[in-house]
Amino acid sequence: MSALRCGVLDSDPIIGLNVDPATVLAVRTVAGFLEAAGHSVEESYPTAFDDLFEPFWQTTQTIGPWVRASQVAWVAERHGRPVVDGDLSASFLEQAKRGRSIPETEISQALKRVADAMAPVQDWWDDHDILITPVTLEPAWTLGQDPAIKTGMFAAPFSFTGQPVIVIPAGWTDDGRPVAVQLVGRHGDDELLLDLASHLQQQTQAHQQHPPQPA
Repeated sequence: MSALRCGVLDSDPIIGLNVDPATVLAVRTVAGFLEAAGHSVEESYPTAFDDLFEPFWQTTQTIGPWVRASQVAWVAERHGRPVVDGDLSASFLEQAKRGRSIPETEISQALKRVADAMAPVQDWWDDHDILITPVTLEPAWTLGQDPAIKTGMFAAPFSFTGQPVIVIPAGWTDDGRPVAVQLVGRHGDDELLLDLASHLQQQTQAHQQHPPQPA
């Protein structure tokens, strides 16, 4: 594999929230392995992230319920019956109900606004090959906890740009929770990401560890 140009992002320029130290360490660990393997590593990320939150948040208030409606329809089709209370959370079903009432013209306009906001994100890959970022603001949290603040928006842009992303385990918290990072490539570099992830797996050996089992 030839030397790659890698950017490292261990802060949150989109929302501006704090990133957990264990997550920062995981990002830095992966960056260190790549640098040791001969790749070029620098602190860099798409500067379009800095202005992404407001247009993204405004438009996803429309797109989000519309997507929920599509997901409920998919579940109903898979089960061969309508989705009823208890199949999905009440909040999810409420969003889906709202999504079914949104006019198609409003959906089209919202999708275009998101696409326009995301377009400058991809320009960063003109000069780089790989972006290394957290997956979430915090490591894995306990089942049942509200994840709203813990997730962040590191993965969201690439759901819209369509770029390949791979998530790899890269460390553990002191209490045994796994920590992951994501690697983002340019369009068409799926195999490159898979090769890179395979190499990093051998370096971190994180796949050999397991979270503590409940008593």
